[in-house]
Amino acid sequence: MGSGDVTADDVISNFYDLLDKVEAYLTDPSSSQQHKLNATQQTKFLIEVEGLDGSGKTTLVKRLQETLPHAIATKTPSSGLLADIRPLWDKRGGILARAFYMISNYVLEYEIVTGYYEQYDVIIIDRWYASTCGYTVARPPKNDSSNTLGSGEEEEQRIPNIGDMPDKMFDWPTDLRLRPNILLVLQIDQSTRQKRVDNRASSIATATTGGGEGGGAPSRFNPWDERLAKDIALGERILEALHRVRGPDETYTINANNSIEDVARQALDIVKLPMERHLNPQDHFASNPLGWWKYMGQNLQLCDESGKRMHHALWNLQVSYNSSKSSNGSSSSSSSSGSSIPILKTVGLDRIDTNFVYYWTASSAFPCNESFIWASILWMGGTYPTEFQWRAEGYLKRVTEEE
Repeated sequence: MGSGDVTADDVISNFYDLLDKVEAYLTDPSSSQQHKLNATQQTKFLIEVEGLDGSGKTTLVKRLQETLPHAIATKTPSSGLLADIRPLWDKRGGILARAFYMISNYVLEYEIVTGYYEQYDVIIIDRWYASTCGYTVARPPKNDSSNTLGSGEEEEQRIPNIGDMPDKMFDWPTDLRLRPNILLVLQIDQSTRQKRVDNRASSIATATTGGGEGGGAPSRFNPWDERLAKDIALGERILEALHRVRGPDETYTINANNSIEDVARQALDIVKLPMERHLNPQDHFASNPLGWWKYMGQNLQLCDESGKRMHHALWNLQVSYNSSKSSNGSSSSSSSSGSSIPILKTVGLDRIDTNFVYYWTASSAFPCNESFIWASILWMGGTYPTEFQWRAEGYLKRVTEEE
């Protein structure tokens, strides 16, 4: 199974040791662990690539790795130990195989957060949780480990339409805390896909290694090529389910019927701006500070893409102000009472556009003798160093003493 002098028993033992480490990671409530997770979310850009076998996922992932700066490609199950033990679960099939692939999603998060890819900024993933969800809801595994296919009528009666399923069926697991910044779903015609699968199968006819449920060369234990060839509607159901997965920041469809050059160009056009915005937000928003505020507000689900408030949110803001100067250059911002910089204690977001932050306030004070002041807004959320923090600067015009 493994390489060198590693026995099958060693592989299985090492697999269970890995599961113990992943469980310890997932159940660790310490602030240091939370800090690692937050740092990963801020400093890594995750791209998940999904699609049916033969749609070109692996090829696109490789091309993106070669093109994007500081990028690394991986997959679920990841290489190494999981790759060694994967054929065992593929052979068993059914619920046991699905359990293995589900566990692989958490193993990948563990690897990313604990530093396996520390030197890389961009991580491109060939299948992640979206595959687990999409394949499961499109064709739930039977209660036994059999890989035999049921009749079309039986399947149709047993599985509801993807569009009729509740949204919660497609939610990203709450305990799988890393999520893709971008999900790319490759859409391909059945005839084109099948031709690619057949060509790949003939080219490896004499090979003894395989790839299981997705992610490259097919395994002799993998029934999915046969299933998709016999049931075109199944592939359509899987793709529909992939598009309904809720968790990635953004989901895009790519036409995979064309050449790899065209597919790669589509993908690069999609990821370039979000990647730059995520990895270098200060540079990206240097000339648009309110755009930064809006972008971060979206990340925290405080406002939608249009800038409109999604829910009531109370923010503690410190407001520093510079009033207009007199003709001799001296500042006239201090009040007769000599008050210190005012504190805007409570702010409720209304909406954000390219010019203003619209808000309502309570317990606010602006002791000032001027008819108006310019106020710069600074925001900080959370308790350092365990919670996510950021600062954005915008300007409110004509803040009067009454306001």
